Amino acid sequence: MINKTAIALTLSLLAIGSHAATPSHLYLLNGNLRDAMGGADLIASPGASLDASGVSYQANQGLSFAGALGGSYTIDFSYEAYELSGYRRLLDFKQGATDNGLYSRDGVLNLYVFGSNPGPTSFNTHEFNRVTISRDASSQQVYTYLNGQLQHSFLDTGNQAVFVDAGARFFIDDGGEAGAGKVDYIAFYDQALSSAEIASLTPAVPEPSGYALMAAGLLAVGAMARRRSTR
Repeated sequence: MINKTAIALTLSLLAIGSHAATPSHLYLLNGNLRDAMGGADLIASPGASLDASGVSYQANQGLSFAGALGGSYTIDFSYEAYELSGYRRLLDFKQGATDNGLYSRDGVLNLYVFGSNPGPTSFNTHEFNRVTISRDASSQQVYTYLNGQLQHSFLDTGNQAVFVDAGARFFIDDGGEAGAGKVDYIAFYDQALSSAEIASLTPAVPEPSGYALMAAGLLAVGAMARRRSTR
């Protein structure tokens, strides 16, 4: 028999996210490192600490994602930097093999590929900022966004922004260009989202966020399915 309650809840979830794609991996970091979409857990460095509102980290003590990422992707995360001076690596494409990556530099977003490339918009101080990067494998085009505003457009013919098989590292540098902060959530998409789709990722309500509502609904659907399977 069709579970109409589950279908109705699923349709409600689709309505909540009707203007946004579904993440392939979603880490809400609300007291755990689990993937709300059922994938592998994030890996926290020994110096990172987890509480109900996110993960706090010291310099070079961030998070790692060990899954494979294709040539097309979007990564969206919200974090608060405790240090904005100098270079602070946010995202590492090559597991420390090169300096290429996404950084903050003196309070602006910096896509470092073949040298420094600062964006036009400053981070908001003493609050969480939303950082988004997308790459399309067919066009090789990379875009970065800060709080939904376009910062960089880069033609990645050399695959500088393609991740190695070992996955992605957040807030971890191969040297001293890292800083302390706190990350609220991290979401991965297996496609390059458009600027309109990225703008729509901003939660429509302050608490709980759109991501949290989606995850809660998905968990509820899964729980209902498990209960029916045991009857």
